[in-house]
Amino acid sequence: MKNFLKSIADKLNICESKLINNYNDLENNPKFIIDLYKNNSKNYVKCILFLIRIPFKDQSFFYDGLRDKYLDALLILVDLDEYLVLEILENTLYWRDIYSLWVKINNVSLSKKDKIEKYDKLIRNIRTLLNNQRANDLTNYRNNEDISLLAKYCPSENSYFDKKAYWYTEGKKESNISFMIRQNMSKIIGYKIHEYPETLSIPFSAKKQWRKENAILKKQLNIIESKLCSKESITDEDIVPKKCAKKNGLNKKKLRDLDVGRYIEEKIYG
Repeated sequence: MKNFLKSIADKLNICESKLINNYNDLENNPKFIIDLYKNNSKNYVKCILFLIRIPFKDQSFFYDGLRDKYLDALLILVDLDEYLVLEILENTLYWRDIYSLWVKINNVSLSKKDKIEKYDKLIRNIRTLLNNQRANDLTNYRNNEDISLLAKYCPSENSYFDKKAYWYTEGKKESNISFMIRQNMSKIIGYKIHEYPETLSIPFSAKKQWRKENAILKKQLNIIESKLCSKESITDEDIVPKKCAKKNGLNKKKLRDLDVGRYIEEKIYG
């Protein structure tokens, strides 16, 4: 790990010992994000959080990323700088992390009233982020361009994230899918288009269209789990997730190498 962090420090012209110490401090205690935020630039905070989350190779060792520590630190960071958290989520490599953070927020020990007051703006901004990416993916699909992996993690109805990544509409719990669809709907009253009233439920036709679009995007991604479920053959070009490979008796095919230093340089310091 030390050699990897040294190479990142050299590439970004950051003090090597500081980077390594800060990484270790945050790894040991997510609450260290408070000191990190108060004493460093926002870009440096994003850099450390990215390094905590990203899997990487250092010589013969493979580090899988510290997702739980990363999410705990993000949740603490919400209290310090909500907009910085959104910037981090916008550049995520793992769309699943956004849903996992959403669930963590719902699990915070606060009354419904206090939770809505504290997190409503953030959750609605996260919804916008996800819906914008999904809209971009649909446009790119129609134009035969690459799409993101978001569709892989978009919840199905009554799935874990659909139930647990809920939010409130008119003070009542609403499933993730209904809450996501609501933002994209409108209602014509007279000759004007208005936002879809929060007092109305989401119609079946809207949910059907949502499912159809998700199916199109997932098929485009050629997701390995879907192949296994449909008994399709697995080729050497497929990348099989670790848990999926273990469950199905498959060897992990390969790991896509990511130039972490270059990614940080472009996405954070660029």
